[in-house]
Amino acid sequence: MNLIDSDKSVIEPIPIILIHGWRPRKRDGVLVEWNVMKKALNRENIPYFEFDYLPATGDPYTYPADLDKFIFDIRASTGYTGKFDIVCHSMGALVSRFYMARGDNYNGIRQWIGIAPVNHGTAFADLIDSKRILYLLIKPFIYLYFKDIGSSGAVANMRTKDTQTLELNKSGPKRDGIMSGVTYRTILGREVPSKSQFISRIMGAVEWLVSSSREEYASYQSVKESGYLPTRVKLTRNGETIYKWTVDGDGAVANAQSILNNIEPDIISGVGHNQLTKDPTVIDLVIKYYKNFRDRKSLK
Repeated sequence: MNLIDSDKSVIEPIPIILIHGWRPRKRDGVLVEWNVMKKALNRENIPYFEFDYLPATGDPYTYPADLDKFIFDIRASTGYTGKFDIVCHSMGALVSRFYMARGDNYNGIRQWIGIAPVNHGTAFADLIDSKRILYLLIKPFIYLYFKDIGSSGAVANMRTKDTQTLELNKSGPKRDGIMSGVTYRTILGREVPSKSQFISRIMGAVEWLVSSSREEYASYQSVKESGYLPTRVKLTRNGETIYKWTVDGDGAVANAQSILNNIEPDIISGVGHNQLTKDPTVIDLVIKYYKNFRDRKSLK
């Protein structure tokens, strides 16, 4: 890990740990989710390590122990004793934040950057709790294909009402999920054009099967007709929980479920959930955050 500067003194740059989300992109069984990001980091001579917890289909609360060992092994093999930056995507936000909330692990993290993070779960995952008769009839066939959707799977544990996630967001000195001494960033997608009419029709059929109300289904149709990819969002209205579909999301996670308390997000228009990790604007932001992590004004 050590680099030698022009004065022959030893310096230790902060390494980044890249943490993928649920079912990340693979090629021939090899993780490729961060390939574009890694090329950019290499060009900037920014050191990084890639945390691979494939197949990434289990409860995100179970993976922090693996991340703990991963970081321990880095320190043991390199002799590095400093802090790390974390760059995570989607479910990787929960994995990394659960890790930081364990004991004093947060003391080893300088900066946390969440790309399309499921900080409060995703209302899309809440669909598995639908009580619609037609959905209950096809549910066994869905479970045959997505065997991890059940109570011990990642999808079930990314529901907005997941007990562990609710507790996580009450951690920290202010009970807002923010750990002391860590700089937080969130990068979100919004207003994603609906490019596939076929997929849009399939999703419309799924929403008809599982929608909790006529109002919810009407909101889905409204967003779809506007030409954008609908994202399911959980809202509270007059003390009552409701679900709607919105353009304020990346197709998988609504901005309302990604935002952390008092952390101003960066919004990337027109980029969907699975494209954000390789989007040049996102990558440029990550590099700027790395180099100027205390000076947010310099990034505007």
